[in-house]
This record gives sequence, structure tokens and C-alpha cells, in this order.
Amino acid sequence: MKRLVVLFLLLPFLLAWVPAPQGGGTTEDPSQVVITQLHLFLRRTGDRLEVREFYLITNTGDRTYVGREDLRTGRRITLAFTLPPGVADLETIEPADAHWVKTDGGIAYTEPISPADAPLEIAFSYILPFVEGMEVERTFPVQVASLGILAMGGDLAAEGNALTSGGVMDTTQGPVRVYTAGPLEAGRPVRFRLRTEPLQAEAVPGGPAPVAPPSRNPTAEVALGLVALVVAVVAAYVLLRPPAPGPVPASVRAQVEAIAALDEDYQAGRLNEKEYHRRREALKQEVYRRLGSERE
Repeated sequence: MKRLVVLFLLLPFLLAWVPAPQGGGTTEDPSQVVITQLHLFLRRTGDRLEVREFYLITNTGDRTYVGREDLRTGRRITLAFTLPPGVADLETIEPADAHWVKTDGGIAYTEPISPADAPLEIAFSYILPFVEGMEVERTFPVQVASLGILAMGGDLAAEGNALTSGGVMDTTQGPVRVYTAGPLEAGRPVRFRLRTEPLQAEAVPGGPAPVAPPSRNPTAEVALGLVALVVAVVAAYVLLRPPAPGPVPASVRAQVEAIAALDEDYQAGRLNEKEYHRRREALKQEVYRRLGSERE
């Protein structure tokens, strides 16, 4: 039983790192695109709520998802993210700004998502005004396999019908309350309320007697522990990794520069879509081959 629990909980995380089947052609249907891991990092600073959203996205189909053309910008949109009202200081962290356009009420990613690619990492951050008991609602453009909410700092708690508490993690960033949800269908909203709540409330003299702890459920405890473990791994990766990659290896610098030039030509309309994808994929495969040879 425990092995089944382990496999069930870790499957979305493991699938994010397994290459999707090879195929050909393109599609405008996003049904095979999955957010395998989604993490919302929340931190309250006075009357401000700092939010960082981190996504791992995989194309599980056999055709490249190219989205639909946006008539306002003339660019194809693959993933559109609607943001809560009152957002300020929006910053796209990954990928670079050139891959994004602003939309009414949010931002949109504009690059094709290929089944041959490694999982796509998307990250952006923004600020919301913090009010005690505020409700946050988030919806997502494609299906979500697993959602983790991390309330950082030890003084912030979340509650909502769709959330399951995963306990408290001790990290180098301080204590973090962990909540999980999912799977979620595309467009299905997740709503939760936020409140300030210290981790250890002081006992009130003359107050009510302590409530007896509930009976233990070993299977549930194992499940929650594994969820927290997966969230901890991703949290450590997001929070502790270097802020920027190192220099491009000299052996693939020419290919990387050629890919950047191709992207620029495609976005400027100087290259048709079919030729763009063909040449870009050839350059990427050459990069993988050269880097693989260096590791051997």
C-alpha cells in the first residue's frame, strides 16, 4: 500500500522529467499540455503580499502545441495567465521578456511547446495589497497535475475547501507552511483565504482546556509527508538555485547565437513557421550532441 501511495504522489513530479514521445506536426489544441508542478510562493511584508508563481510544463502529446494567433499583437499565444485584480510590480523571471506579451488582465507566453523539449520552466512574480482575510483566486490555462502553496515566514496561513495542509517545513528561508491541491482541470478556479497566524500561539491564562489530539492515521501521515517532501525539493530548487545561468560554453556559443537570431527573425516575420521550427530544432539537437560529448 505504501508503495502505491509513493508512486501516486510522486508521479506528476517524475513525469515532468521524462521526455514526451517523439512525433511530428503542430496543433492548436492545448489538451495534451500539462502543468505537472505548480508552486505559489507567498510572503507578507507589512501591507504587501509578495507572490511568485513557478510552473513546470510538459507537452505529453506527439505534436508541437503552437497556440492561436492574437489579433491585437499578431503573435501566437500558447499560455495566457490571468492575474488577480490590483497586481503591481509584475516581473517575468523565466523565460526572458521577449517570449511574453501583455493581455487584458494578465500576460501570455508566446513560444511553441514541443513534446521533444525538456519541461518548460515558467516563473513570474507580482505584488498584491495584503488585507487580513483576503481571498485569492487563481485559474490556469491548462490542466494542473499538482499544486503546492507555500506560505513563507511563519506568520501567514491559508485556508480553502480545495487545500490540504502539508504541515510546516524548516528551510533556510525560515518556516514555511505547505498546502497542496489538485489535480485541476483547465480554467477551474482555486480560491483560498489568507490570514496572519503565528506558528506558536501563547497559552491564554484561564482559557479553555487543551483539546485532545485526533487519532493518528499512518497512511495519511505517510501521504502528507511525501507531498511535503516533493514540495520541499522543488522549493529548494526554486529558492536556492543561482539567480542566473553561467556563461554559455564556447563549444555551443555559435549554435546558441544562431537560435537567438532565428527567434528574432521569426518574431519579426522574416521567417515562416515551418522553416523556423525545422532550423531551430536542428540547432538544438546540435547543442545537445556537443554538450553530451563533453560530459562523456
